[in-house]
Amino acid sequence: VEGPSDEAWANLSKFGNAKRVDSGANVVLWQTYDPAVFLGERPLGDPPLNVVSPLQLYLDLKQLHGRGEEAAQAVYDSEIAPRFAEVMKMSQ
Repeated sequence: VEGPSDEAWANLSKFGNAKRVDSGANVVLWQTYDPAVFLGERPLGDPPLNVVSPLQLYLDLKQLHGRGEEAAQAVYDSEIAPRFAEVMKMSQ
């Protein structure tokens, strides 16, 4: 996202203690022109911020090298794999 508003930063910092830095960022905001990436979005935090679905987050992180792949695996293990396990249980 190019030049997020002060309000957006204030809201983000309430959720995850985020702050602007010049290097070593661990939060990345991407601007998209495809509204389909928000299918399955969900609110997190208070006040809530809408975030993409676990699957979209996994796909976005997976394309990043290094820590992105590690983060993608963490999302898979904590969010996606348990859902697969639930579906498998229900189908038996």
